[in-house]
Amino acid sequence: MNKKIKKIEEIARICAQKSDIEIVSVEFVKEQSMKILRVIARKKPALTIEDSAYLNKLISDELDKYDFIDEQYYLEVSSEGLERELKTDMDIKNSIGEYICIRGYKRIDGKKEFFGNLISFSNDELTIYLSDQKRKITINRNEISKIRLAVRF
Repeated sequence: MNKKIKKIEEIARICAQKSDIEIVSVEFVKEQSMKILRVIARKKPALTIEDSAYLNKLISDELDKYDFIDEQYYLEVSSEGLERELKTDMDIKNSIGEYICIRGYKRIDGKKEFFGNLISFSNDELTIYLSDQKRKITINRNEISKIRLAVRF
C-alpha cells in the first residue's frame, strides 16, 4: 500500500501545482464500510470549496488514466480545517502567535490540556500564554501528545 500512497501523492502534488495548492497529506482510511482516499490540501490565504472541487477533478482524472488502484474508493479532497494538528517543527514555528491547544501525556499542574497563544518554539520547547490564568508555561515537545490550532470562544 505504501507504494500506492507514494504514487498518489506524486500525482496529487503535480495536479495541485497547477493552482498553487500544497498537498499536506494523502491517506487511505476506512470509515464504516467505505474506503476513502483522503487528500488534505492548503492554499494561501485559504483553500476554497471551488479549489477543493477543482483539485478533486484533476486528481480523479489522473488516477483514472493510470488505473492502478484495484479496490473501490471515494476520493475526498479537503482543507486542513480550523483546528488542524501541528505535526512538524515548521507547522509549529508558522503558528507562533496563534491560539493553540496542547494535550500532554501526563498532568501538569493537575491538567493535561492547555489553551493559549503560542509565544515561542525553540530547542523542542513550546511556550504558551494561558490568558485564562494570565501566565506563561513552557512544555517540552516530548511531553506533548498532540498540538493543534484552536478556535477561541
